[in-house]
Amino acid sequence: MKVAFYLADQNPQRDRSLGITGYTDGLLRALVADESVTISGLGAKGAYRAPAGVAMHLLPFSTAGGANRFLADNLHPFIRRIEADIWHYPKGHLPLAGRYRQPVIGTVHDLILQHYADRYPTDRSAAAYRYWLTVLKRSIPRFDLILTISKFSEAAIREFCDRHRLHCPEIRVTYLGFHVETKSDAPIAKQDVVVHLASRELHKRTATLLEFWEQLSQVEQELPLLKLIGNLRAADQARVARVRGIEICGRLNRKDLESEIAQARALIFPSEIEGFGLPAVEAYALGTPVVYVLGTAVEEVLGEGTRGGFLLDDFETFRSALQAALELPHPFIEQHAVQLASRFSWARCAAATLAAYRQATGT
Repeated sequence: MKVAFYLADQNPQRDRSLGITGYTDGLLRALVADESVTISGLGAKGAYRAPAGVAMHLLPFSTAGGANRFLADNLHPFIRRIEADIWHYPKGHLPLAGRYRQPVIGTVHDLILQHYADRYPTDRSAAAYRYWLTVLKRSIPRFDLILTISKFSEAAIREFCDRHRLHCPEIRVTYLGFHVETKSDAPIAKQDVVVHLASRELHKRTATLLEFWEQLSQVEQELPLLKLIGNLRAADQARVARVRGIEICGRLNRKDLESEIAQARALIFPSEIEGFGLPAVEAYALGTPVVYVLGTAVEEVLGEGTRGGFLLDDFETFRSALQAALELPHPFIEQHAVQLASRFSWARCAAATLAAYRQATGT
């Protein structure tokens, strides 16, 4: 089977989130190991570079600029043709018009864009929301089959289609795989530290965590050091300055990030919406439990009932969840990590994806 991937819309140097590129890279590396398929990619100069084994075809221009990106996303079927039995759009965005003769599959990771349009309408321009929501509304009904990365996201896609009165194709949940570079067979010595992947993205709720931590500092005599890894908004930086026991680390490379998580007593992950919640799975693989928001994809992925869950905007449940995570014994964390590794791998994701390809092509 010949599979073509559209990759020119992924630019790790410019994109708001690297999660989709991580998914694309992990899936492609698993797919090229399967001799039953040959993989081609349509990319562009400066965009994501596919791994060895993917036959790359490049558009004659870069997609770094907005105008070129618009042209590439909407005209690439006419600019560069690739022989394929099926097309896969791992970012979930089809050209606004036209249709392939071959089946087309798209991975729709989440509906965070609609969440932002509803909850944070001033975070982006009205024109940006209108354009990207139009892209989604034009893309989703025209896929022959949709892949997504959690049941939480599947429900969000169906709700989106109902809301906008769109045809909803069949949806298959493939979940994600993951990989950590610094996993150790022996337990890593823990420091009296908890970590948070700080972000300027509002749904990551860094501001909520800082508010809770300020409250904790007023009622708890002893707290672990809170390390903020990443970037903060100006208002969050101002709050850090007046709360004891917080350290800003900035952005770290992959190796140093994993080392910080592995040495921490817990990862605090208060995101209000995720497609999957990969940092939570990676933290357990590194021997670190997670404090997370109940009712999100993170709860689905970690498993219902996993200790450390709290209700968003409820300080007392956060306080209890933090304590529960800090008290988890190492044997439980280790066993849970093994269970997560057995459920989420790129080999399993690739196998589910190949099954979708075969269904769509009737082979």
